[in-house]
Amino acid sequence: MEEIIDEYIKKGYAGLIITDHFRKCKDEKEDYLENKFMIEMNLEDFYNKFKNKAIIIQAHPHRKKHSKLSNLNPKHNNNNHLTEKVYEENPHLIATGGSDVHKREDLCRGGIYTNRKINSDEDFLEILKNKAFEVI
Repeated sequence: MEEIIDEYIKKGYAGLIITDHFRKCKDEKEDYLENKFMIEMNLEDFYNKFKNKAIIIQAHPHRKKHSKLSNLNPKHNNNNHLTEKVYEENPHLIATGGSDVHKREDLCRGGIYTNRKINSDEDFLEILKNKAFEVI
C-alpha cells in the first residue's frame, strides 16, 4: 500500500481515496463496518437511511459483468461512451473518474481534480454533491 501512495504523491496527487470492491464483504463484515446491518441492507434502504451522509457511485456502469464516467483502465471494455451519454441526459447524476488499479501499471491514470481542500469525509461529500471538481 505504501508503494501505491508514494507513486501518487510522486505524480502530484494531493489525496487518495481507495475502494476495494473485490473483497467479499459478507464474509469480512468486521473488517469493514462496526454496523453489520449496513452490509445486508438493500440499496433503497441504504440510500434512505444515509442519503444525507453518503453518495452512491456505481463503478463501471456499462461494463458487461459489472456495471464511473471515465474508467481509464485499458484492460477493460467499459463502454465509457455509453456512460457519457447517460450523464449528458441526466445532469443530476454525479460522474466521477478513477484509475481502477489492479496492477502497478494502472496507477495514476485518472481521478478528480478540485481546488478545494478535503479534510474530512464531509468535505469530500460536499465537493461531489456540488460537482466542485473535474474528472481527470
